[in-house]
Parts: sequence; C-alpha cells; structure tokens
Amino acid sequence: MKNIRIYSSALILTLVFALSGCPEENDSLVNPPSQAETVNVRFINLAGDNQPRSLKMTEFVTPDIAYAQSSETFNPPDDSTFAMVIKGGNEEYGPEKQIKFFRNLTYTFFALPTSPSDSLHPLPVDTLIGINTSLTIPKVTNDGFVRLINAYPENSSTFSLVLGCPGGTSLAPGVRYRGFSSSEPILSGENTFSVIHNHDGKMESLGLFRLDMVPKGEYSFVVVYGQSGKPVVYVLDELNPSANAFAPAQEVEAKATNIRTINFSSKTFDVNLDDELIVSNPKKEFINSYNQYTACSGTSISSLNVVNSGDTLSNLFTSLEVLRNYSLYLFDEGDKIRQILAPPFKVFGEAEGKSIIRVVNGNPDYSGITVAFGAREIAGSNELKYGETIARDVKFGQVSNIGLFEPGLSPITLFAATQPAQYITGVNINLEENKSYTLVLYKKEDGSPAFTIIEDNEENTNTKEIEEGVFVQVVNGVAGPSSVRIGIEPIISESTNQLFYGLNLATVIPTGTTEISVNGKKRTIDLEKGKRLLIVASGTTGNERILTYQSDPIEKYDDMYKIRFLNASSEIERITVSRFNLIDCPACPILANNIAYDELSFIQDVRSEAKISLFVYNPDDYGKLYHRVDDLKLNFNKAYTFIFTGNSSLGNNSDSDNTNNGYSVVIIQEF
Repeated sequence: MKNIRIYSSALILTLVFALSGCPEENDSLVNPPSQAETVNVRFINLAGDNQPRSLKMTEFVTPDIAYAQSSETFNPPDDSTFAMVIKGGNEEYGPEKQIKFFRNLTYTFFALPTSPSDSLHPLPVDTLIGINTSLTIPKVTNDGFVRLINAYPENSSTFSLVLGCPGGTSLAPGVRYRGFSSSEPILSGENTFSVIHNHDGKMESLGLFRLDMVPKGEYSFVVVYGQSGKPVVYVLDELNPSANAFAPAQEVEAKATNIRTINFSSKTFDVNLDDELIVSNPKKEFINSYNQYTACSGTSISSLNVVNSGDTLSNLFTSLEVLRNYSLYLFDEGDKIRQILAPPFKVFGEAEGKSIIRVVNGNPDYSGITVAFGAREIAGSNELKYGETIARDVKFGQVSNIGLFEPGLSPITLFAATQPAQYITGVNINLEENKSYTLVLYKKEDGSPAFTIIEDNEENTNTKEIEEGVFVQVVNGVAGPSSVRIGIEPIISESTNQLFYGLNLATVIPTGTTEISVNGKKRTIDLEKGKRLLIVASGTTGNERILTYQSDPIEKYDDMYKIRFLNASSEIERITVSRFNLIDCPACPILANNIAYDELSFIQDVRSEAKISLFVYNPDDYGKLYHRVDDLKLNFNKAYTFIFTGNSSLGNNSDSDNTNNGYSVVIIQEF
C-alpha cells in the first residue's frame, strides 16, 4: 500500500514566505499595461474653413481644436480603432479602415482639406493623414531628427527643407501636398533651417527658422495655409505631449554671421563675400578679429572670392549659418590661394572639462596628414594614455571633424598619411579645459613644414609657430617578470604607468634638459632640436639601468630598408648578429659584429624584402647561439632598431633552437 502524505496548503505557503521573504511585486509583470497605454495620439486641425474640429476614436472625443492648433496627446481606447473628424457634434470625415497602433510610439493626425485644383467643390476636410515617431533611432546618439510635412492645399506647389541658409544642404526636396519626407539626422543643439516654396518655376524662401534640438528628439516642419492664403511654417515637437508642441516656427530676423581671416599666404589680395569686402591685403601669419557680414540674403549659396588686381586667385562656394563664428584660413598653393572655411565649433554637455580640437591641413606638400597624441599623463587621474588619434588622413585644403580630449600638457605627433607613415613633426601644447582649438599645418617661406595652434576666441594677434619637440621611444628591456615604472619629465611621471617587459611607448618631449627615471633610478639628458631619442630600460629587477641614444633621424629610401642593433642584455658582454647560420656558413655576411653591452651598431642597408632570420651569437664562439628569430618580414622605406635583451634565467634552458631561451629581440620602427 502506498503512503499518501497530505500537507496543509497553509503550511506550504508559510514555508514559501519563510524561505523567500516578502518579494516586491512587479506590477508591470502582474498587471502588464495594454498596448494602447504605451501609445500617444494627438490631433491637429488644418480644416479648409478654419473652423474648430475634434477627433473621435471609438467613444473617446477630443475637445474642439481651433484651426492650426493641436490637442494634447492621449492614449487611444484600444490598439486598433476607427477615427472620425467631428464638426459641431456631427461626423464629417473618417478613414474606412481601422488604424493600428504600435507600442511606445507617438502618432499625430492632421485633418486636411481638398486642394482647390482637385475639385470645383472642395471639402473643408477630406483627408486624415498620420505620422508617427521612429522605432529605429539609435540608443546612443547626439543627433536629433527632422522632416518636412506639406499641409498647404495647392497641388501646383512643392516645398523643400534645407539645413541652414537656402543654399545649404537639402534635407527634403520637393514635398507635395499631403506628403511628408523621411526624418533626417541632424547634430542636436541650436540649428537653423530654411523652407523653400517651389512654384511657377521659381524658388522663394519662406524664412530662416531656428530650432533648438535635443539628442534623440523628433521634429517636423509643417507648411500650413495662412490667414492671408500664403504658406506659413509651423514646427511640431513630436515627443512633446502638450498642446504647445505645435506652434509657428521661430524665424531668425538678423541674417548675419561672423568671420575672421587667418592668413598664411605671402601674396597680396582682397577677400570678398559675394559683393561685400571682408579683408584687404591681410597681414601674413595674423589672426584678424571676427566681423559681421550678411548671410542668407537669397536662395543661392554664398561665394568667397580672393582677387588681386582683377585676377581671381580663388573661389569658395558655401552656405553660411547665421550668428555663428567662422574662421577663413588662407594658404599659398602655387600661384593661387587655397581657402579653408572652418565651420563653427559645435559640442555637447559631455565637453565640460574637455579640450575641443580639430585639424586644418594647409600644407600642399602633404596630401593627407594624421595627428595623434603621444603617450601622456592625464592630470588628476594617475592614468597614462597611449596614442589617441586626433584626426586621421586630413587632406590638403580640408578641416577635420572635432574631437573631445583631456586637457593638460600634451605631446602631439604629426605624420603624413602615407604608406609607410612619414613623421613630420612633434610638439608639446598645454591644452586648457573648456577651450576650442584648431591645429594648423602650414608651409613656411623656406619650404619647411610648421605647426601652430589657434584658439577659437583669439583675435587681432600674430600666429605663433609651435617649437618642435623631440620624438622619443621607450623600451622596457629589464629582465624579469614585472613591469617597470617609467618617468619622462614633464610629460610622464613614474606613478602613472606600468610598462611590461618587451613593450614600448612613444611620445614627444620638449627640447632642453629632461630627467628620465626607471623604478626610482634617474638620469638627466640634454635634448637637441631635430633629434630622435631612444630610451631602453635595461638590467634586471632591482638593478635597472637607463640606456639613452640621441641621434639624427634615419633617412629612408624606396629601394631599401635600414637596420641597426643594440645589445641591451646586461648579462651578455658582446654579441654578433647575422642573417645566416654561421656554423653552416662561416663566410656568410655579418650584420653587426662584436657589439658590446650598451653599444648601438652602425646602420646597415638591406636591399631585399625577402623574409629573413636573425642569429645572435657569442662573437668568440659561433657555437654559442644566444637567440634566434625566424620569418621576419621587413619593408623598404623604413628603418628599424633591433634591441637584444633578456636573461637566461627567464627562459627554457632545454630549448634546442634558442627561440625561447630567456633572451628577446625587440624591434622598433624608427621615424
């Protein structure tokens, strides 16, 4: 007979609550909202007789809405419903099909009339068009989204939406009556837009309108029938639930903008904006003040013209935003002038406490440049950052996008965007927080490249060439399992970094006397302009040594690469390096012979890009192979330093081919 056990349900509940406590009830799971509760709907009355209307959905009816006004948003009675426009308590117009709603969207319905050109007896309301907010906006974005709706009942007209002045970027061309464009992403913040009326073969601007956009905001410009019969522009903040979300667009009355010129040309010329003189014979390497000039004077784009005695040296066509600060850079380009118009800086709240930087390439000798930070210490964070890119492959005559970076004393490197990369210069700049900078590469009269920095609020002052610093590479060759702390004043302090064995960092330090430290051990060195510096931390943990090598840049050639060798293993007194096994081929060439500890070899030219092996020998006994590296692929037009380092105690002493025996070869590219 089976035993049947009966438990009290009360006891079971008591046990459950005793074990689990009293969990909070998740109301959204126990009582999930209906789909309709997550939907918002608004009604905008644009009836042709200018009389009030209301919108009915099932049993729900909005209050009467005056012409060109909006209701507050409301939840629909169900996730699908019929809609009906009501006038004076009577049903006037409704679509035949039910309207289906989707979760978490806001819907806007416009009551529109018949276009007079469609009928001899136009109806005040014959259409209910609807738009809804987007499901596809990125979760993280600084963009807002804008579109154009044509609610002006005239089939012979179309309307267009343009970013900025009428000659700016087209966002929505030729929208017909009852039509609406797709939503276009625009960097949020204060923006201006033009609405263009296209009719009878002409284009007429309805005005320049200001719109303050928030990230992920959704907006519609709506062209409606004005009291005078002419088109009038309204704007709808689609995510705003109040009745005030739909209102006349805010027109910009003062159609002017601010321009300063920054001249790096040695020529004599005038600069005109359309027919208005901006500057006459500007001083070289000088930052003029911001001056106000006319903008948005018509439907065409503006023209910046550089002229000399009737000869045109340059034309630049652009659309200017009103009430903004522009910088016009002028550079020599043969017998012409290259103009670069840098747009206003535009940033967001996350820029607080940061430095805002962009790059201008004004040197015709470099078709593209890449600008980056060297390794640097971030103030107040005990953090070391490596190789942040400021701007990549900025073409001659172009300005980069802006970037936000930590302020402080900053090493900055400038490379030609070529293959292989060519080092142009390196500088040190003290960047201040909450300031906006433009880094400018230009060409001096002697043909050499120069670099300067211009702050956005600078006026009436000379530009200043930034003094070139010294490009430095640091390698940790301290034999041992631990990292070392490297200090290079004034750029990097020991407390901010750990450099592990075999790794390296690159940065720029000012010329003059500097102090280098490794795990508390210090060395002072005088740095010369135009030199390169190699620092190798050598020795063993607790017995570190600082090796420094200051030299001229190594010239590179298209038909060879160059190599040199450094013995940085404090355990090995001397080394010989060859591409060949000298036991099998004693007469084969040697790359570096009898190199003492701390000694840097002569430079060798290699005219083959075939893969090679390197053999590191005891120069007195080729039978003693310290280390071997296989399958090295080195490229022409580059230079390399091979650093032999390590200690036998770190490796596998049973390693038969000497590729893992505690010694290492660290390869760095020389710039």
